[in-house]
This record gives sequence, structure tokens and C-alpha cells, in this order.
Amino acid sequence: MTDLTPADEFAAFLARIRADPEVVGAILSGSRAKEGTATPHSDHDVYLVAADGAESSVAREVRRDARLDVSVMPLRDFRTHALPGSGTEWNRYAFAHAKVLKDTPDGLVADLVLANWHPRRPHGRRPRSSTAS
Repeated sequence: MTDLTPADEFAAFLARIRADPEVVGAILSGSRAKEGTATPHSDHDVYLVAADGAESSVAREVRRDARLDVSVMPLRDFRTHALPGSGTEWNRYAFAHAKVLKDTPDGLVADLVLANWHPRRPHGRRPRSSTAS
């Protein structure tokens, strides 16, 4: 068990994934992403987007506990995740208030998050971003 506070543990997680070149994107979802809905007991729901072919390496970050709920998918899968006809449409709302925590230099992950939530909306407005590193 760790002696870190939940905030410190999340900060360490962010530093680690932001420094990892195999993680091309990170998205915060759930109550921590939607202002006014998190409680002191809320976990951080995070989707990690791995470079294609690197998902098994990035899988070391997968967690499901009271502090972090981390899922990993390769970029090739994230490109169509939650879009109509993808089989994962049920997960579209996860991106309604999402915050991009890490993005590619060209903003691809933010564009895909926007497309996941607004599949017919033109790309032009990106979701809130904590940092686009």
C-alpha cells in the first residue's frame, strides 16, 4: 500500500504517462472530468491511448481500484471507439465531459474525443485540455 495521498498518486501517474512515448494520449472521464460531480471518494477514470503495437507495454498502467480506473487501447482502436456502428456506442457518454490529459503534437487525440462525442459535428472545437504534452 502506498503512503501517497490520492492527489499525489494521480500526479505521479500523470508524470509517468506524460513522459512515456508509448502513451500517445490520455483522457480523463467520469466525475473527475465533469465539474461539480466528483466527491472525495471519486476515482480517476482514465483512458490511455497507446501507440499502435505498444499496448502490451502500456498495459502495465491498467488499474481498477478506489483511486484509479485505467483502461488502455491502441490508437487504431481508439480512432473508432464509441462511434456509431463500432459496437462500442454504449461508451459515447464517457467522452461528454472528457478532459484530454496528454495529446499528440497535432491534437489528434482531442479531435478523436470530439468525434467520439459528436460524430457528425465538424472538428473545430476541441475538448478541454489540462495539458497537451
